[in-house]
Amino acid sequence: MNSVKAGATQIEVRISEQDIGIEFSISDNGCGMSKAQVAEIMAVTLSDGIVKGIGLPLLKRSVTECNGNLTIDSSVGQGTTISALFRHTSNRSEWFNDLSTTLMQIISGNPDIEVTLRLVGIDSELCISTSEFKSAADGIPISQPHVAKLIKEVLDQQINKIFAH
Repeated sequence: MNSVKAGATQIEVRISEQDIGIEFSISDNGCGMSKAQVAEIMAVTLSDGIVKGIGLPLLKRSVTECNGNLTIDSSVGQGTTISALFRHTSNRSEWFNDLSTTLMQIISGNPDIEVTLRLVGIDSELCISTSEFKSAADGIPISQPHVAKLIKEVLDQQINKIFAH
């Protein structure tokens, strides 16, 4: 994950349902990127149907495929915020399919980083953090497989509750 490689100690993931689609953003307090680095990422294109690189180039492709948009706001020494809008023209259920797994991996795979999740639906909202999962685990490391499984189950329930309709 780019935020971890950038030395972030805090990460905020926000997923918000909008009238026109799902907005996803991730912000960190890592080392940030120069304007040249951001421009290089934004210039990545498909070559013979294959994305060169992983992570952000794949996100860019996914956003493009659903007529959305991607923005990167970053400054060296200040951290980075990446925002993506996935328009409702994409398959909504497919988009949410692996969300809880991805979020669980971010949280349990980086126990020393404070991750805050903000899930905002049309009628409800949830904010939960690494600290809350650690507290609920009562001293058991959140990287333990059985704790990670429980985190995923909680996230599944909350995602279905907030975004189901």
